[in-house]
Amino acid sequence: MSEAFDVVIIGSGIGGLVCGNYLTKTGLKVLLLEQHYLPGGCCSSFQRNAFTFDSGAHSLGSCREGGQFNRILRELELSEKIDIKRARPSDTVVAHGIRVDMQGSLETDVDAFAGIFNKDRQGIRELFETIEGFDINSPAIVSRYYRKYSDITFRSLLDTHLVDQVAKSLLCAFLGNSGLSSFQISALAAIAMFKEFVFDGGYFVIGGMGQFTNFLARAFRERGGILEYKQKVKRIVVSRGNVEAVIVDGDRLIKTSCVVSNAGLHETFHNLVGIDQLPVKLRSKTATSIPSVSAFVVYLGVRGKDLVDSSLGRTVWYTPEGDVDEIYGETFEGKLDTKARTLLCAFPSRFDASLAPEGYSTIYLFMVAPFLTESFWRGAKDEMMNALVDRAEGLVPNLRKKIEFREAASPHTLHRYTLNDAGAMYGLASIPSQIRPNVMPQQSQIRGLFLASHWVTVGAGQGGTPMAAFAGRNAARLILKNRRALSEQTVISN
Repeated sequence: MSEAFDVVIIGSGIGGLVCGNYLTKTGLKVLLLEQHYLPGGCCSSFQRNAFTFDSGAHSLGSCREGGQFNRILRELELSEKIDIKRARPSDTVVAHGIRVDMQGSLETDVDAFAGIFNKDRQGIRELFETIEGFDINSPAIVSRYYRKYSDITFRSLLDTHLVDQVAKSLLCAFLGNSGLSSFQISALAAIAMFKEFVFDGGYFVIGGMGQFTNFLARAFRERGGILEYKQKVKRIVVSRGNVEAVIVDGDRLIKTSCVVSNAGLHETFHNLVGIDQLPVKLRSKTATSIPSVSAFVVYLGVRGKDLVDSSLGRTVWYTPEGDVDEIYGETFEGKLDTKARTLLCAFPSRFDASLAPEGYSTIYLFMVAPFLTESFWRGAKDEMMNALVDRAEGLVPNLRKKIEFREAASPHTLHRYTLNDAGAMYGLASIPSQIRPNVMPQQSQIRGLFLASHWVTVGAGQGGTPMAAFAGRNAARLILKNRRALSEQTVISN
């Protein structure tokens, strides 16, 4: 006997969980299927030897009043239930022998940069004001910024406002949030990322990111949604261009006319729907789309508490040698930085003591990395782990001697747990040709199939948890709009 649901959601990443919560609020019968044993995807946490680590995303952005995350939490009545704090400074950049701290306010951040690059003071202010003026929630502003900045690169925008090459390089460090160089990323995508994740970044959930997704999962269930773990979807059944059902491992058939995919494009359209069911244009888009880079992550549990300068940000973008923009560009083109010349170092337990036992700390080392082959990463994993630890000793003296526990995740690890194409950390690469809304809209050409992840294109780039949450909210809005239109048609026809 088959089951039936109004909506089936594939994947419990941020987009899937947010979408599910909005849909169950309206009373729809919603089933959320997750292949893993816990929710969250890249926004989950795990525990090892009494240490708690965030698996991928380690912080939130856009939590200000009026920000995307703030708005979603308020609408889902969760803002008072989840303990979210903000680190000050949120981020520190160390490169070219210079250190800059980001405090998350226009005036202080302008002063931080202009205090070092005074000749570019006016240009820095103009650039930061341009970024500050962007608002993803305003169609009029998004449209104006889209016309002006979508087809040019961030390098062009930097060159318009700044002269000093070192100042440009320091700002480019933050493009690690997209995995692209300033010569590759769309200026609009960079503006959106800076606005939501740098100028309004540094937020973290007490207890780890997993607490955030656990709250979303619990709220979904309390609203009547059904969430099942270790349920791998094998097929989205499509007939004459319409969704009819999904098939789960064990040949379990679940009938539905609406599916929301939180998985990657290749997984969704090629593996689950099947190439033979795709319209020609959609088949071409999914075959030629370019994913963002992946990552190599090292999780460390170390002895000691006061390991670094207490005035550093929770996240440190560290490039003691080389040009960060050049390294990002080479990585996107498929070259691995074997010397780990640039990396992100996060110190979560400095701000949340619950993540480590008394007298110990957690450290998170992250570098953008190409997918490459699984056999390559099996052979290179230890070497790259050592390279990142060696590099981080520039911030944490004698780090290696203090390590109590260490573990690493390669791009293939990230792919296995998230089903993101090529282990991509940021969905589609936010190059100018891939941020147009019609490249990968949330309502697909297959009737009843919607996307709710960082793989969709909203016209402002795909990177980060704020965009994934926004995609989940918007997918729910589209589904409810379609259901109302269908209901009105039925009334008229009767």
